[in-house]
Amino acid sequence: MAGRKRSDEGVAELLAHQQRSAQRGEVRWFLWDEYERLRGQRMSWGVLLADIQKLGLTTAKGEPVMSMKTLQSTWTRVCRDKAREAEAKQQRARDRPKKPTDDPPPVVSRTQASPPQPIRSAVGWDSWDPAKVGASSGTDGQDDIDHVMKVVKERSRWRE
Repeated sequence: MAGRKRSDEGVAELLAHQQRSAQRGEVRWFLWDEYERLRGQRMSWGVLLADIQKLGLTTAKGEPVMSMKTLQSTWTRVCRDKAREAEAKQQRARDRPKKPTDDPPPVVSRTQASPPQPIRSAVGWDSWDPAKVGASSGTDGQDDIDHVMKVVKERSRWRE
């Protein structure tokens, strides 16, 4: 096997087989398989221990689990191993090189802006002559303001 490069999938298969070996007990594999359902729940260790004993699940030595302390420590190891497995999976995803694509970069088209449109308003600017702004007899433009207010009132049908 020297000189041959092992694939990640082959190593993962080998490790999965080794991890699932009989060197770890049935109780551990039960907790491992049921991890998602048990995680985050408040467990009644006495009830869980009784259920595991009824199922006849054994430790790696082939003996039934007899104490809650043993069951709790097995659960703690399962949680630790699940966390390590998740971190290793994330690390592999981070280390995996991004696949280059042969696709050309996206084409960004330029659009021509439309010419500015005159502003139309409900105020009635079409009846108001901008050439006369400030040309009225009043020096402060009050006549222009009065005219605009008159148009606004007429258009909105607002009566004093």
